[in-house]
Amino acid sequence: MKLHILSLLILLISLTYSCNNEKSLQQFIVAQQEKQDIVSFDLSSSLLAGVEELKNEKDIEILKSLKKINILAYQIKEAGYIRYNAEKQQINAILKQDKYSELMRYGKGSKGAKIYLEGDEDAIDELILFANDDKLGWLIIRILGKNMQPAKIMQLIQKVDFDKTDFDLSQLKTLLSQTQ
Repeated sequence: MKLHILSLLILLISLTYSCNNEKSLQQFIVAQQEKQDIVSFDLSSSLLAGVEELKNEKDIEILKSLKKINILAYQIKEAGYIRYNAEKQQINAILKQDKYSELMRYGKGSKGAKIYLEGDEDAIDELILFANDDKLGWLIIRILGKNMQPAKIMQLIQKVDFDKTDFDLSQLKTLLSQTQ
């Protein structure tokens, strides 16, 4: 009898954990990357390591806290508003999970942007920007790292003169032009 009760208890615990079907942001990103009309690319933090303005020890230390950046964008075309709205609701549902904290919000109504974080405010593991415009589409920028410090990352970004960097953005321009 005790064996049956123990088996039943293990089965109930297993079902409880397997029924947690909350979709993660990672799952959403992977599913979207497979779609032809999604602009999607990943940037390695090592790309920033080659920027001349970021060669001092403090900046290199900040760069070490970054792992990669995922960027996804969906542009509304013709009858794409229904899809846009459904995906926007999916993204909002994912970002309402307890593991994400809303850091900042900008805009309202038909367009806006929100910044979310996972981790503590002083040691972030994931930083997410979700922007949407009911006429243009949506954009997700997801920065993954380990114990990132937002203030230091902002200082780092402000140092970079994007007009003078040696980034080869020709591939990015080509990618973006394919979505128009």
